[in-house]
Amino acid sequence: MRPRVLIVDDDTSFRARCREWLGSTCEVMESAIPQGALQLLQKRPFDVVLLDVRFDNIPNGEEAGLEFLPELQKLPEVPQVFLLTGHDVAADTLRWGSQAARYGVEVLHKSHLTPQELQVRLRTVLERRRAFPEWQEFLQRFGILSCSGRMEEVARRIRAYSMVEEPVLILGETGTGKSLVARALHDASPRAKGPFQDWHVSAVPLDLLSRELFGAEAGAYTGAARRTDGAFHAANGGTLFLDEIGELTAEAQVVLLKAIEEKQIRRLGSTTAERVDVRIIAATNRAWEELRGRFREDFFYRITAFTIELPALRERPEDIALLARHLLQQHGCELVPAAEEVLLEYHWPGNVRELQHILKRVQVEATLEGTRTITSRLVRKVLQEHAQVPSSAVESLVDARLRTECQKIREALRKHGGNVTRAAKELGIRRETLSRKISELKERCRELGYEIDPVLCKGKNSGKSSTNGAQQ
Repeated sequence: MRPRVLIVDDDTSFRARCREWLGSTCEVMESAIPQGALQLLQKRPFDVVLLDVRFDNIPNGEEAGLEFLPELQKLPEVPQVFLLTGHDVAADTLRWGSQAARYGVEVLHKSHLTPQELQVRLRTVLERRRAFPEWQEFLQRFGILSCSGRMEEVARRIRAYSMVEEPVLILGETGTGKSLVARALHDASPRAKGPFQDWHVSAVPLDLLSRELFGAEAGAYTGAARRTDGAFHAANGGTLFLDEIGELTAEAQVVLLKAIEEKQIRRLGSTTAERVDVRIIAATNRAWEELRGRFREDFFYRITAFTIELPALRERPEDIALLARHLLQQHGCELVPAAEEVLLEYHWPGNVRELQHILKRVQVEATLEGTRTITSRLVRKVLQEHAQVPSSAVESLVDARLRTECQKIREALRKHGGNVTRAAKELGIRRETLSRKISELKERCRELGYEIDPVLCKGKNSGKSSTNGAQQ
């Protein structure tokens, strides 16, 4: 099947030239306005869209091509877009380059374009699209690199949930890329032109939280000399990303729920409510069952209606070498296959963030040795040094989490005589989930040299499967 190319330009002669250049190898269609192009795109998928930035044949069409980009992201099959400029490419890139990069588009200079250049550029992107599934291309537009099937569902949900106005909750361990996914949800949404404001939730007093989220009137607290805006004001018309929402106190949940449902806020010290237009995205490294225990029921169901769960890096091992090669190539370093195997042996409790940290250290070691080749010896050396640091933040975090989770599971199993079904019901998770957690904990204990509690061994195969267990 020949590639399908859609030319969207108000210049009739340019459309004719492109049709002549591509007609023998591609199926070419044309439109003089973006709206006409959208109608064609909704009827059938196209591989490539050549899109002019400026349209003189429609009102306020100076940047109509740029304004059309979000519409293309809503299509079931998003085409590769080339933005056409008849002006200075360098100047245009400075002016709207970040917006173009956000949507993964490339730029062509119309006045200097030759048949050979156009054909080569199209051939390159078409080969790339054939090599990578569409969902991988979609994630790459937002800086998320993956070849793991576990991330296909993440891509599907980002695409679907970016179009809803309801809150979205992102679940995942520390370092899995929750902030990247939050940004992708914003950039793929109709709110992409609006602000993206992130705010780190912490267990602060309610007055301080209200002040930071909703702003304050002059005199509302000691030292308040003037009226101030809060995070909701800064995000008005866009997205507010609440990171680590699992730390929110019960009092704060009531206040935030009211703001979400009523779409209005009240500054600290004010009696007047203000309307705000803000879409909420939240993230937490706490597990689903933990949130159910920490959140008020009304807040829990409101904030968890749309969820995206990010897999840990150890659950998508095929991405470890991919990410490592990509990160090292940016600094002119080459990772040999034996070094990739060493990376795969490690558990990566700190996920992608820890991988980035390790690779920076590996790169420094390579520079000190005067080489650009990353060998298995170099990687093993850095990993061993990393594991031997007792004060490592990542190691301490994972060690504490491991002990806490072990303790909870051990207590539930002891209480129910090793019956996994009953223990799972008490913990609020499925029996299969508990069995998997027990296996993972035993394996991790072996890796860290901990003694495996006999209760965990007893619970491994105890109890019968039940369909009445609580859903995770």
